[in-house]
Amino acid sequence: MLFRSTAPALSSAAYGTNDGRLALGEAVTLSVTMSEAVNVVTTGGTPSLTLNNGGTATYTGGTGTSTLSFSYTPSAGQDVSDLAMAATNALVLNGGTIKDLAGNDVALAGFNNVNPAGTLVVDTTAPALSSAAYGTNDGRLALGEAVTLSVTMSEAV
Repeated sequence: MLFRSTAPALSSAAYGTNDGRLALGEAVTLSVTMSEAVNVVTTGGTPSLTLNNGGTATYTGGTGTSTLSFSYTPSAGQDVSDLAMAATNALVLNGGTIKDLAGNDVALAGFNNVNPAGTLVVDTTAPALSSAAYGTNDGRLALGEAVTLSVTMSEAV
């Protein structure tokens, strides 16, 4: 029997179905494709990905295949213009293991600074009222008289 001595490595990463924006409390799946099938053991802890906005995506499935799934739901203040894996220490095993079928440990450094295909903006800040103004009037409204109220928000809604 021939065994590989090469550690399994990250081949690619992609976001699951999304509209390009991720709001507070909205979940997204990150799919991580490995160079070969891997087994994930979570009895000691669940692997996770540290993200460039301080968030964490937690392993949810895929053991025995080459595609692993991680779920992420942003918390308040985790805004970022393009969600990616952290520059260093992106894959955290947390006591779990990821190994190929020959028993080689995953190459941890390969996950650092990886930007999944596409752009995913994380915006956890709710729009706020910036200003409001009445249209032209004399300061009094009579029964049946109309007035225009203009409202400006802090961002497009």
